[in-house]
Amino acid sequence: MIPMEQILSLRSLPETMKYWQLNYAWMNVIGSAFESKCFQVNAHDNRSGTTTTVDTCVYPHFEIFSSNATPTPIPTETPNSSGLLWDFNQNGNPEGWQAWNQLNTFQVKGGILYTKSTGNDPYMGSPKITANASALSRIEIRMKVTAGDTGELYFITKSDGTYDESKVLQFPITVDGEFHTYILDMSKVQKWSGVITQIRLDPTVTQAAIEIDYIHILPALP
Repeated sequence: MIPMEQILSLRSLPETMKYWQLNYAWMNVIGSAFESKCFQVNAHDNRSGTTTTVDTCVYPHFEIFSSNATPTPIPTETPNSSGLLWDFNQNGNPEGWQAWNQLNTFQVKGGILYTKSTGNDPYMGSPKITANASALSRIEIRMKVTAGDTGELYFITKSDGTYDESKVLQFPITVDGEFHTYILDMSKVQKWSGVITQIRLDPTVTQAAIEIDYIHILPALP
């Protein structure tokens, strides 16, 4: 059992919650506690000094720090000559990807990232990256989705850090119970330029079971 007044640093928390101190009365971290759980917490924003009650979910990948410890930040990932690959080959490690909206049971097992969408706007965010847009203009995604007809790939850049409809590529998805590989030509999006700092995957537009084999940012074709 962990006493209250712990600071819980979760890699699955949204960016807007990174300054919050989350106070839990008690939390059991043995056995099945590593399953996904959702509950209410009192969150204190250290910047504004305000406290509010929020709903949040704990996913299997988390780190717990005592109140006098400093959380280790998630490093920014820099592509190599073959691009940047997230292949989810380590059980329990989503490799920095986070469930941001309408996704639960976000877990990695057997080389697959498993999740379920609970609404019509599910999406997940990558870790921070530093990618040259002109050199890396293709994204390959291999996944299986049980419902829906459209996926979307959003991104933000060093000069424009807001997710919006000017920085997205939509693509049709196939829902036949099999894995399919989708290759996205991001050069078709006018604002795919400069330095890409993060991508966001909306794997479908409805409630569905989702399995992701890998996500690969690839060099542009010669």
